[in-house]
Parts: sequence; structure tokens; C-alpha cells
Amino acid sequence: RIYPMFTKPDEIADAVTYTKGGLPPVTAMGSNPGLYEARFSITSWSRTYGGAKAVAAQVFAALNRYRATSGGITVQDIFPDVDADIFNEETEQFGITNDFMVHWYEA
Repeated sequence: RIYPMFTKPDEIADAVTYTKGGLPPVTAMGSNPGLYEARFSITSWSRTYGGAKAVAAQVFAALNRYRATSGGITVQDIFPDVDADIFNEETEQFGITNDFMVHWYEA
């Protein structure tokens, strides 16, 4: 269960949401090497704090230092950044937000 930006209010099971914060293209000595970067915030949700931590650990294991090429995009590297614990009172879910810096090239 992976959703952009937010979960459904009636979501009961563990879930993951994500948001992307854009950054300008990377420049080098006045040229554009085609390298892009963005910050992705990934929030792992669960009804319990331990469940949220377990989902966050799986997300971290999947994304930390990930590198691959697919569909004309080469992910050069993914670096973990900051994290935070949160609680959504409306859905009564615990959340762990992990930010990742993603660096990629487009074909």
C-alpha cells in the first residue's frame, strides 16, 4: 500500500506515503551535466509505533544507497537524510518520516 501524499482516512493496515520536493538541476562550471536531485519524504504508517518502525526499516533497506537504470533514467544514488516520528490523530496512526536525497540522470 503505497500512496502519493496521504493515506485513505479508513486505512487500517500498514501503508507508505511519499512526497517529492523539487530542486533545480545540478550545474557544473556553467553547464548542465544532466544530473538531477530531489528530496523525497517517505512516511511509514501503522496503528502501532513498533509497526511504523518496522515498515520504515523495510523502506530504508530498499532505498538506502539504491542504484539502478530503468526506462531511460539512471538513479545514481539515494542517500538517507533526516527522519522524524509523527502521529496522525484523525486516523490514529503512528508515522515515521524518512527523507531521502535522490540523484539521477535522464536519457
